[in-house]
Amino acid sequence: MVNPVSIKARVGIGVLLAYGGSAWLHGLNAAGAVPQSLGTSLLSFLRDGTLALLLVVPAVLLALAITARLRPASRVTSVARATIAVVGATTAVFMAGAVGHAAIFSSEHAPTAPAAASGAIVRVGANPLGGAPVAAVPTKTKPGYQPHKAGPAIPAVPVAAKPADPANPHAAHNGAAAPAAPAAPAAAPKHAAHSDKPHAHPANASSAGTTGAATAVAATGGNEHATSVSGLVGHAALEGARVFPVLLLLALSGLVLAIRRSGNATTPVRRVRSVVKSTPRRSRRLVTTAAGVAVVFAGTITGSATATAIAPDATSPTTLATEANGVCPAGARAIEYDLAAFQLKIPVNGWGDNMPDGLMYALKNADARINKEKILANPQLTQPLVVRANVGDCVSLKLRNDIDARRIGLSTQGLVQLDVKTSDGTRVGNNPDSTVATGAERTYTWYADQTGEAPLYDNANLDPTAAKHTSIQMGLYGAVVVHPKGSTWHNQITGAELLSGEGRALESQVFADVRAGTESTRSAVMIFGDENEDIKDKFGNIPTYPVTGLKDSTFGINYRSEPLRNRLRAILQHRGTKIPEDMSGVAKTITLPNGKVYLPTDNFCNGWVPELNKVVDDPGAKCMSEESHLQSWIFGDEGKLTGVGANGVKITDSDNLIPKA
Repeated sequence: MVNPVSIKARVGIGVLLAYGGSAWLHGLNAAGAVPQSLGTSLLSFLRDGTLALLLVVPAVLLALAITARLRPASRVTSVARATIAVVGATTAVFMAGAVGHAAIFSSEHAPTAPAAASGAIVRVGANPLGGAPVAAVPTKTKPGYQPHKAGPAIPAVPVAAKPADPANPHAAHNGAAAPAAPAAPAAAPKHAAHSDKPHAHPANASSAGTTGAATAVAATGGNEHATSVSGLVGHAALEGARVFPVLLLLALSGLVLAIRRSGNATTPVRRVRSVVKSTPRRSRRLVTTAAGVAVVFAGTITGSATATAIAPDATSPTTLATEANGVCPAGARAIEYDLAAFQLKIPVNGWGDNMPDGLMYALKNADARINKEKILANPQLTQPLVVRANVGDCVSLKLRNDIDARRIGLSTQGLVQLDVKTSDGTRVGNNPDSTVATGAERTYTWYADQTGEAPLYDNANLDPTAAKHTSIQMGLYGAVVVHPKGSTWHNQITGAELLSGEGRALESQVFADVRAGTESTRSAVMIFGDENEDIKDKFGNIPTYPVTGLKDSTFGINYRSEPLRNRLRAILQHRGTKIPEDMSGVAKTITLPNGKVYLPTDNFCNGWVPELNKVVDDPGAKCMSEESHLQSWIFGDEGKLTGVGANGVKITDSDNLIPKA
């Protein structure tokens, strides 16, 4: 029969297990995490250890109280069953604590099972401060880094993709199916392909905190690690397996040392020697064997966790960061975007509406399939920049400012990790200026540690009272999309990868086929333009509504908009209806965006039905119904901006989700 363990010793064992287990888990979880400062890591450890202490100590006291009431046994048996009871109770506490930690501190948990489909709905408007966001982006949780932002899962809507346009091998034609990447079946809505009909989800909006960049909404996915029941159970089991060997070693050692065998030991060292000498050889072997098992088991868990954390993608590109780079850990896959910010006239639709002082980001590397040079030669190729990455990627964004007399930056919020002192693209507070002067170049470094979507925008020009307005009003915005680890992204028409083998971006498409293993999904980024103030009509005037003559706001998606005013004006002008801008009452020849010309004597929106070969009194045939005003089919597919190739064949330059409203 062994000497009893005092209450003081029992509490001491609880303290040892609480802080020892927490320290071990912090060390393991730090293997694949973004580096933190020593102060931040220490505070996190003390917080978690103290929270564990509140549950571990009572669990230890209860376990030892129960074993003390069991039938007396040999010393080895008594120590063994006390150890089993203490380790079992403490492991259960840590497993329950893992679930609670994931729920309370969800921002510190990267998703373990992200949704395969990915998309973003980013709204860009004139004044995001006018209305309260649905869910605000949280403040920074780590000094010097941007916080995580996990959103609730919003399932994608499966819609059949349109067949590819053989006459357009180079453009991102909305809804076209890539030959090697079929759309997901309707039976699996979570991995459904995105179609040419956008499904906007108003929930999960978050203010970007700057004029002109208001909300970013996740179209699919969320932090399944912190919300899914299976994810929570798996997380708890993993944490229990990780902490068990350390708890076993600490509990066994603590119990052996706590048994009062000698009252003559006056110092800790002498007491340890006294206990060791007075402990039978069988007990010593038990402690040694348990320690060896714990070390081997812990080494296996550590190696597995570390390998998982730094394992590179099994797909191209294969470039890896050989050592830690700022916020990026060693072993992260390195990808690069070679960018320029520049000015040009951005066409908004085929009617001639445009942003005359448009600004945009685009690739500038010579091997990019669509770069600054090609966009300047054909502005109909314009589309917002989309920076794509996989979880675990270290993203370098080399930005050159080709805009006269204006500093610019490249900012995002709530998704990737970055150092706000070097890679935030702002000049605020006491932080160093990380914007880029005209003609200069700067590299920003981001680390993608979770799937999701976020806005991307110029954060250097935020004064709405400035003569030039804000640069976001002129188009200097885009999106960031982080896909699951191991994904590859492809042009949905040609199937070509958007990255080179060295990790350099060759295309920046708002649409992409995302392939991960046997799954293939469509990623569609929709960036809303909310009443951009820089829109002009084909004559250089502020657009007006033809019936009232008043200024008409312009809403759009991905630099494109198809407002009702242009279609209604064409109908009224062809009929010769008097309107404020033309009181002559004379019918006019009109030209539709697809190039089709209607003379005043031609049948157009007057009730003519070709199948009946006569005019009928039908609202649809007179373009007075939803079919014409919302779908606008009668005007042709003016959603496309087309041109004529060198061989005279009509080419679709872009079809970026122009809304028919």
